[in-house]
Amino acid sequence: MKYFLIIVSLLAGHYSKADIVNLGVYGALFEIKEEDIQQVILNKLHKLQESGEIEQHHQKIAERVRKKMNSPRIIEGIKPTTKERSFIYDPTLVVKKDINLPDGRLLHKKGKRVNPFDHMDLGQTLLFLDGDSEEQVTWAESFKGITKWILVKGKPFEVEKKQGHPIYFDQFGKITKQLGIQQYPAFVRQEGKVLRIKEVKLDEKQGEENEI
Repeated sequence: MKYFLIIVSLLAGHYSKADIVNLGVYGALFEIKEEDIQQVILNKLHKLQESGEIEQHHQKIAERVRKKMNSPRIIEGIKPTTKERSFIYDPTLVVKKDINLPDGRLLHKKGKRVNPFDHMDLGQTLLFLDGDSEEQVTWAESFKGITKWILVKGKPFEVEKKQGHPIYFDQFGKITKQLGIQQYPAFVRQEGKVLRIKEVKLDEKQGEENEI
């Protein structure tokens, strides 16, 4: 250890600035240049496009979306009807704050009660049903043309192809939750300024004339 410290001290103090010699430059010199990040990305995308990887990626995304749309997530908190129920849903809203038009004019004053049916109609009766249930689909066929089908289960694209008319799906159960529907199949029709909702039990309808 003693000899090591002596050697270190000699190396550290033996040379002064006057002893430092410029040995010159050896080897080739290259300019330091940072590549444009945008160009790097464009080059990478161009290579991916040429190799077909971008198209493959697009196809995979499209396939995932198609599968998800054709097999939507099952709605929780809703079940087949075990006991029929009929009730009213009032869509009237109370304005929580003044609502102004873009030009500043007052549209609705805070506290005002607003009902959408003052300005529009529901149109067709809505029919919520299970698209995976052959029994419910067969039963619902007698209401073709006078109802708009909204699935709570099933594959909407497949049902639409078989039935030959537009089929909708209650994504995430937003409509059924908003209206308070807990069982299916269920009809929703307009009665004046409110909605009449009727949850139907099919085995109680066997042999009876179909009615909404």
